Amino acid sequence: MSEGTNLMHTTKPIGTVPLPGLGSGITLTIYVEYDPQALTPSGPADPTTARRPATVALSVVGHVGGQLLDLGVRRPDVPAQGLPADLGVLAATEPVASLIGEFRDRLADLTVHLARLGVATGDGVAVAFTVDDLEFLRHCLTLTELRWREAIDGAETAAQQPQRDEPAPPGFMNIEPTPAGYRVAAGRFRAELHRVERYTTRLGRLLDLARDTAGDHEPGEPQ
Repeated sequence: MSEGTNLMHTTKPIGTVPLPGLGSGITLTIYVEYDPQALTPSGPADPTTARRPATVALSVVGHVGGQLLDLGVRRPDVPAQGLPADLGVLAATEPVASLIGEFRDRLADLTVHLARLGVATGDGVAVAFTVDDLEFLRHCLTLTELRWREAIDGAETAAQQPQRDEPAPPGFMNIEPTPAGYRVAAGRFRAELHRVERYTTRLGRLLDLARDTAGDHEPGEPQ
């Protein structure tokens, strides 16, 4: 979110405060959104002056290591009368303090949700993907599962076949596995298949989350 005009409304930052209680280096920028047409024409279109609209919308957006963290924390129709101009005092007022508390709660809920998805682990790396990206990755994993199943079937079939006793071409050696070797290979292929299946399951949960966030649904899914 940045300063600008959206249709008939102007959004501008009031100031930045630290997110209390976490000690994580997260800062919050407080934004005010208002309708300039609601101000007295002779006065400046700024809700921090004496000439203010009747109501404004307030929102808070986080910043972590230079990255924007917008969790959709916003309250419309806040009475503008009585809102202090001092940032420290404003942050302690009921509408802003409750928005800061809501941001903290949503951040905690998001962390728990990511942990349940298995992507908030100590060795995890957060990356950003669109719904289309995740659908393509799931397609690739599905193809990989198919290839491992074909490899398993081929190894298990070869393990049941009698050993061929064919002379090697000149300059070459026959190194075909024994039936036991084929069975060992099939077991290793199966272990790889199970690993890919776990990735596919995890990716499916992430795809569901991405669709919910984007308001996207597959054909036939309930809205």
